[in-house]
Amino acid sequence: VGEKTEHIAVVVGQTTFSSGQGEVRTLTAIMIHPSFSQHTLLNDVALLQLNAPIQSITPATLVGAGNGSFDAAGTGLTVVGWGNTARSSHSPDPTRYPERLQEGAISVVGNVNCAKQWRRIGFKKKFEPSILLCTSARRVGPGDSGSPVFSAVGETFVQVSLVSGGFVGTKKKVSDFGPRFSEPSIADFIATSVGA
Repeated sequence: VGEKTEHIAVVVGQTTFSSGQGEVRTLTAIMIHPSFSQHTLLNDVALLQLNAPIQSITPATLVGAGNGSFDAAGTGLTVVGWGNTARSSHSPDPTRYPERLQEGAISVVGNVNCAKQWRRIGFKKKFEPSILLCTSARRVGPGDSGSPVFSAVGETFVQVSLVSGGFVGTKKKVSDFGPRFSEPSIADFIATSVGA
């Protein structure tokens, strides 16, 4: 929110931060979901239009609108990211950002359980797990925002969400969450924005 296209570059195909590998693109547009709320993080989805196509990789498939096959509690998913790997702000090195892209196994947390966890720490009416996909607690950290959450289906990767938020306190165990891409209003925004 508030960023200009000229202030952002996108690197695709990089797995080691200082390697110089991957393809670099600038942006021609930033499209933010019209119902995004910074207060509740609902509809936390933005699309970046690149200045040229990426030819070197096969993109993940997006889960379809209304497809609930990845929503059941316990469903295994994967997250990758460059976020802080220090588990505590009290550790000797509270900021450990990895040189290599990190990958982790996570699982879906059911809506009722997720809502209870967030209510315990003070989020009462603002948290709407029916629109958000809740996942294993404390698996993401600062720097992981926007990272893909996906499932491997055969040889295809299906992206079902992205990292939107989590509680990084040292003692609280509260589900991480991201927008549910199968939610029709989010799926429609993505399809309309990319001209599908």
